Amino acid sequence: MLELIEVLFFFLEVIVEIVFAFGFEKRSDAYGRPLFRYSPWMYLGLAMLGACVGSLMSQFVPQRILPTPMIRGASLFLSPLVAGLVMKWFGDWRTNQGHQPTVLATFWGGAAFAFGMAFVRWMMVGRVL
Repeated sequence: MLELIEVLFFFLEVIVEIVFAFGFEKRSDAYGRPLFRYSPWMYLGLAMLGACVGSLMSQFVPQRILPTPMIRGASLFLSPLVAGLVMKWFGDWRTNQGHQPTVLATFWGGAAFAFGMAFVRWMMVGRVL
């Protein structure tokens, strides 16, 4: 049962990122220009957006999803890596479909969003005080 919850939360994170990416793309299509320019500030903004989503998730599920891991804080590295790879794949797929990918649909955009989520979850739920 616990493994199922972990898988569901991972898919929820990816789905939230893809929904944001589609929303950003639709907004840029409506105005006929890119929504954002690629800059370090954009990645900081995505990390902050991820932190907000992580805070909301921590409010709804205020306990650890998995038992205490062997390496504490591993999700701070694994989650951004996996989410970055998935969002890079999604951005490449959208490019092949003839669309302009958003900043979120890049490796670094997805990784920044996921790091923000993982960091806030770690601070609010996962740390051992």
